[in-house]
Amino acid sequence: MKHIISLSLIFFITACNQVENTFVWGSESKTSKGTFDPKLYTIKQIHDTHELCNAHYGGYAKLGFYDNGKMSEPTGVLGKTNDDLEKEYLEKKKKIEALQPVNESYWLDLKNQKLIELTDEYEIKKITLESINNPSILENNKFSYLCPDQIKKINQKDTLQLIKNWDTLMVYFKGFDEQQITNYIHFFNTTNKTQKNKFIAARTDLIIHGWWFCTVEKLSGQIKTRPIDKFDELFTKIESEEN
Repeated sequence: MKHIISLSLIFFITACNQVENTFVWGSESKTSKGTFDPKLYTIKQIHDTHELCNAHYGGYAKLGFYDNGKMSEPTGVLGKTNDDLEKEYLEKKKKIEALQPVNESYWLDLKNQKLIELTDEYEIKKITLESINNPSILENNKFSYLCPDQIKKINQKDTLQLIKNWDTLMVYFKGFDEQQITNYIHFFNTTNKTQKNKFIAARTDLIIHGWWFCTVEKLSGQIKTRPIDKFDELFTKIESEEN
């Protein structure tokens, strides 16, 4: 009986001394398993640091509407109210604020950067939504300096010139997916029968597919960091398998 108790006690102590020191993550192309020093980081810090990396690649690079060669509206803008956008913003902000990444200046700075980007995303969405009915607000906001030519095209009072600006924008996007843009132009012309409707629809497209795209592209171009490379440095060993 004493022998059984001793074995149980040894097993219990051994199990308690086993510290989790591996983390598994994946991408479309591969799955990786990293081994880290538990004396330096906790599993939660590693997990939250990886979440921060995901937030980075879901930042400005994902704010645009141009996704895998397909043309669509900015994610979650049209059909929503400012209250809807604020609610989404606060929920995302709460998630990022709750992250506890590795306690190093690089990761703490990245977390602050993600919060700034999230605020920018929220403000850009609000401006986009409000400018559809009042395009003049594009001229006086913190992002106006990024794409002044787009703003000028949007606030064009000459109906025919604004339609020409829209035509130029469509020609630009044909370089990405000509058939899809051709279909969209056909849809645009058959849906908007009157000149007034065409003007409003063209102006909306110039805001969404012109100003929005340009602004997001300029902002994303300012980001030079690749946090996933720094993430790999947290591990003493990484094993990867192709998916």
